[in-house]
Amino acid sequence: MADTPEYLIDAVEAAIEPLRNSSMDGEPEVIDWKSPVPFYGDAANAKVASVALNPKGADERLTDLESLGIRSWEAANRDHYEEIAASCQR
Repeated sequence: MADTPEYLIDAVEAAIEPLRNSSMDGEPEVIDWKSPVPFYGDAANAKVASVALNPKGADERLTDLESLGIRSWEAANRDHYEEIAASCQR
């Protein structure tokens, strides 16, 4: 995971920040146990970008609280951001 560019790890941290210290209960558009997807695919080498609501097949590849071994987003740290960034690049 050391080859993940710093700006992509920062994008993961920025996407997690709204999930910290806030209750997402009652927000149907937010799955609070699944990691956010600030990018998908090889963002570091992409020439074209597109926007999608839910990348096809993403559920099997992306991380969640359980796979990260944490109980809430408040516990997420740099190592978790790197793991999420790596899952977004698969």
